[in-house]
Amino acid sequence: MNGPESQANQTGSAASPGVPPAFLRIANVLFLVVTGTLFLWFLYSHRSDWTRLLLEGDPTLLLSAFVLTTCFQFVQAYLIAGVLRALGASTPYLETMRLILVSLLGKYIPGKVWIFAMRSSFFAARNVPVRTVLTAASIEHIYVILTAAILYLAVGPPIIPLVERFAPYGAALLVMTLIFSPGLVIRFVNVILVKLGRGTVDARLSRGRSTAFTMQFLLSWLILGTGVGLLAISLFPSFGWADFPALAGAYALSVVGGFLVLIAPGGIGVREGLFALLLGSRLAPGDALFLALAARIMTSIAEILAIGLIQLLSHRHSIDT
Repeated sequence: MNGPESQANQTGSAASPGVPPAFLRIANVLFLVVTGTLFLWFLYSHRSDWTRLLLEGDPTLLLSAFVLTTCFQFVQAYLIAGVLRALGASTPYLETMRLILVSLLGKYIPGKVWIFAMRSSFFAARNVPVRTVLTAASIEHIYVILTAAILYLAVGPPIIPLVERFAPYGAALLVMTLIFSPGLVIRFVNVILVKLGRGTVDARLSRGRSTAFTMQFLLSWLILGTGVGLLAISLFPSFGWADFPALAGAYALSVVGGFLVLIAPGGIGVREGLFALLLGSRLAPGDALFLALAARIMTSIAEILAIGLIQLLSHRHSIDT
């Protein structure tokens, strides 16, 4: 990007950086309390599923799957922090990642707007303009959604068999669009910002930067997909290493599908249903749904663990400095 930070502040109105209002701080705390309560309720209500997961799964494969899923949380935060810093945010990488991981819990509020609200308030307190945060978040979500679609179209199991032969061409078209026409991404960002009442940005996204974002977010989906693949093998030996690409593509599409259904907190129900549907040709409906629930349990615990670890790292870093 060429000077996006200065350009972003030239068009439209941006909120003045500073300490967020007290009511927003209180709302953030209450949100975290509610999210924690819902997480505990989710684990309790699905205690038979995670008990079965621990009893039937291969311990080594389960541990490996969990480690990879936790790594995905850090990789995701690192990539999102890179987008934000590319727009001019000067907060330290570790602090930026910490704030991003916490803000991603906002997906559990229907409408998903709390992701943007929390992130904006967190970074406004650190002198990062709201416009910069919203621009970065818009770019991030475009790449997350489109790279998930690319991975699914390239290697995922088809929902409609008739379009299976055309899916790889769709994946190639999306890749070429992101690499050779990155200006379309900025146009989409401006549409989002206008709807949010933030005007437009006069920024340019280079082909090199867009290519890097595309490859990096694809890699992050593959990391998560490998974790889900190890989980699948640990529970159902009928799966093999050759099934990993299809599992990665199916799970990436399921995660994005759950996110796009705005009324579903965290995509709960939608993600599991779509993933189970895509696994229908390999597993009985009950087993497919159990694997989908097991993946949700694993990723949810990984989210909480990643936040706890980065909080600890941030605390130790602040003491050392």
